Amino acid sequence: MGKSSVVLKLADLSKRRNYSKKYFVYAVDVRTALSSRYAEMALRTCFDKADEAGFTDIRQRKVNSSNAIQYLRDASIQKTLSYLKEENKSIVLVFDQFEELFSKRDLDLLFDNVKMLCNEVDALQGALILGFAWKTDLTLPAEHPAYYMWNNLSDRRKEFELIQFKPSEIKSAIKLFGRQLGEQVNPILANYLTKQCQGYPWLLKKLCIHVFRLIKEGSSQEAVIGQRLNIVDLFERDIDDLTPDQDACVKEIARNSPADYFTISEIYGDGVVQSLINNRIVIRRASKLTLYWDIFRDYVLNKSVPELLLDYIPQMQFTTVVRTLRCLLEQGDMTSAELSQKLSLTVSTIDNIMIDSVMFGAVQKKNNIIHLLSRTEDELYKVLQAFFKKHMVYEKLNRLGLEKFDYRTFMNVFDETYAESNINSKTKMTYCSKLYNWFIRLGLLSEEQGRIVLTVSPSSKSIRLSLERATHGRHQSGIQNLFWGQTSPEKMIEVYQLIKGGNESYSSLKSCGYRNAIELLIAARALHRQKDVLFLILPMAKIIENISTADNIIFARNILASNPDIKNIEMGQLLSEHYSRDWTTSSKVRYGNSIMNWVKYLDLNEENSSYV
Repeated sequence: MGKSSVVLKLADLSKRRNYSKKYFVYAVDVRTALSSRYAEMALRTCFDKADEAGFTDIRQRKVNSSNAIQYLRDASIQKTLSYLKEENKSIVLVFDQFEELFSKRDLDLLFDNVKMLCNEVDALQGALILGFAWKTDLTLPAEHPAYYMWNNLSDRRKEFELIQFKPSEIKSAIKLFGRQLGEQVNPILANYLTKQCQGYPWLLKKLCIHVFRLIKEGSSQEAVIGQRLNIVDLFERDIDDLTPDQDACVKEIARNSPADYFTISEIYGDGVVQSLINNRIVIRRASKLTLYWDIFRDYVLNKSVPELLLDYIPQMQFTTVVRTLRCLLEQGDMTSAELSQKLSLTVSTIDNIMIDSVMFGAVQKKNNIIHLLSRTEDELYKVLQAFFKKHMVYEKLNRLGLEKFDYRTFMNVFDETYAESNINSKTKMTYCSKLYNWFIRLGLLSEEQGRIVLTVSPSSKSIRLSLERATHGRHQSGIQNLFWGQTSPEKMIEVYQLIKGGNESYSSLKSCGYRNAIELLIAARALHRQKDVLFLILPMAKIIENISTADNIIFARNILASNPDIKNIEMGQLLSEHYSRDWTTSSKVRYGNSIMNWVKYLDLNEENSSYV
């Protein structure tokens, strides 16, 4: 969290039962300082509040003083400090936004008073603690009196440097922002804010204020997303607030980013540079200066704003999501429970589908009613394609400029994109495969003779064709997610272990009788084949999960639950009728037997998590 938030959090924690008898924390914002006696007034108010809270030995006091030193030396205060020391209690006075004292010449006298206060508190060695919060990019010239003050106190003070926002903190902050808006923040907008704030609390706050202003002026969240947050408006406001000298300095830093601090200060003066740092237009890291956002730098130089890219990975498979969205298109608005019943999926699965769909900008969910935003199938597909064209992986592949590439290249780009994430290697393989499948099914990527081709301008027709033909091997096709168990579980595990052990040659494994087992792994979205090379892309636990969630496996499980004694031929007949298969009697027996064996295997191993 940000420094001001930390200060407020400390003040709040000190009021809780575990700490209230030991600590009293009072914070002041130095930006409100107008007088050189501000330190004395802050100290006086701090003790008055502590007295009122019953933290000290007195409820009310009257101290006559003209400065902070006189106040601390008053007999009443000295008695209180002795009491606090005996009781092992501490009063903490924190000066937040302390950098204001260094940037305003008219507060020089106040700084002198704070310096004397620091020396007095140090001499007391008692129960009064002073705290200061300021920006880490603050620069103190060697000639500034604060430079010597902090050096002289270096062995008597303790510094705490705040790290950047953690993902969980950003999520909480955006949730609070939603409360201020009076509506839940759209997941796409939340994703934009999360990625663009770069972990800086102040930048997240700046972006949230900007979005809040746009929405209160009449824009919807969807409109703000469509306008790419209307970042141009934010940048123009930043630029309009600059003086001519500041504007020239910003352009110079943009042209030479990262610019040398000392060179820029020599040209434009310490005051101009420090004012830009204080206003968060410029960031200083060691002796280098940059503008607060790379996108802002592009705008300063070229008056253009690049596309804001996404790194979202869908939770659900393409077929499952599109099947659900097409149901909404045909049936109209529905609840999660109604969709669950209609599609024979669990409510939790529907909820996960909706997380993806809301993120894509395909649906709105309000009061548990799910509303599809597209009016036609083509319009829906264009929405999905537009979303994934903004994906960082797709953009990086596009920038490579390769006419054709292989799956290993795709995996390398994926790994590079998520290099700083905390995703473990097995999960990363699963995510990579899932994202690849979305790109293929949306027509953004296509496979030609064992190679991958990127399509810059895909049509919705490509999705229709994708839905009409087999895409995961010859045993699965269309909009339904089907698995026909073309070999036994034992055979599948056997070939999985061989591939995992380094035997990646399709022709070699096929000659050993593993063709059906390989087809099964492809159908389970666990294996990718390019010419003669096999790429294992899912761990066994995920393969079992994919098989368990296949539509016909769920269907057969329900049948077996209601009729445990069903015959192979009877199961095959039901499967044939339900999935419109023109099977011979022998095929019905074969598929009925295969599916029943797989269902029994899955039921037997449902509690077993020790998959290879």
